Amino acid sequence: MNTRWIVPWMVTLAAGCGGGASPDGLSVEGSVAVTVHQPGQPDGSTGFPFSGVVSVDTPPTTGHGFTGTCVRSGGAYTFTLGREVTADTGLESFTVHTGTGTTAPTVSLTVGTSTFSAGGTCTGTTTPAGAADVQFAIQCTGLTATNDPRTVDANINLSVLGCTGQ
Repeated sequence: MNTRWIVPWMVTLAAGCGGGASPDGLSVEGSVAVTVHQPGQPDGSTGFPFSGVVSVDTPPTTGHGFTGTCVRSGGAYTFTLGREVTADTGLESFTVHTGTGTTAPTVSLTVGTSTFSAGGTCTGTTTPAGAADVQFAIQCTGLTATNDPRTVDANINLSVLGCTGQ
């Protein structure tokens, strides 16, 4: 048997498998956990629990279940992630914006059809991890939405791979 073609074929096959990175290279790992508080009701929970590295499509590309962008400008980051197919229930999308220095992060979460971004407090860290990667560890409490009696708390612990910018 002539085996000289097996190794190159196996290397080519392996290069096309695994990793899960999207063609543009944006991917996430970690979790976004949201607690929803509604007066007179038990707390609810929703979020994006990612087990392993998950590919994120940059619009208009679709197919991995999530679309998003991550842009770095100096020491500030803006990261947006959302479901490709919305169900109008649970966590649909979120945006994190971090400033530089001691500027507190801002977070906007869409739960169902309401966007929660006001009235709360967000704290946390943003840690660059290489030229294009970043780790977010952000906690928010008491975020409110217009015309919605609920408040939400969020715990964002994500590694984002493939941010653009400088």
